[in-house]
Amino acid sequence: MTRTSTLRLLAALAISLLATSGCQPDGEPVDETTTDTVAGSEDTLLAGSLYERLGGEAGIAAVVDTLVSLAAADTALNFTRQGTANEWQATPENIALFKTRMVQFIGQATGGPQLYEGRDMATAHAGMEITDAEFDRLGGHLGSALTAYDVPEEEKQELFTIVESTRSAIVSKR
Repeated sequence: MTRTSTLRLLAALAISLLATSGCQPDGEPVDETTTDTVAGSEDTLLAGSLYERLGGEAGIAAVVDTLVSLAAADTALNFTRQGTANEWQATPENIALFKTRMVQFIGQATGGPQLYEGRDMATAHAGMEITDAEFDRLGGHLGSALTAYDVPEEEKQELFTIVESTRSAIVSKR
């Protein structure tokens, strides 16, 4: 994917997210009488979206479930962030909430109807001391999870672009 096409994708994603949140690209609220001309109907918004091409909520949830299983089993990844200021307990409740937040985030970021209810990426990952190598390693697990569900390369690359846009907020700036 070229830099130009990546920037176009991110711009389209931002406009799509703003439209679904009830704001215009300039941050002003959308006049309810013009919503259809800004964002179209929900069916139009979702048609052909990355969200839809990933299989909607069920497809994303399946990929997230596999991703979390792979990440949790990878001791080199330090999934629970043991030894950091933001160590995490992998209780069934915490894992379920983590999966829910991931599905919300990916759903919203790919054009789905979900609203991400978690903290912003920088706040959520503060003190976790995540390195570029760990970020890349998790990306590798994401690729494996997508491959397990036969996600086509184009959709993988679109999702990787979205994930990559979070790197600066997640990776520790030591």
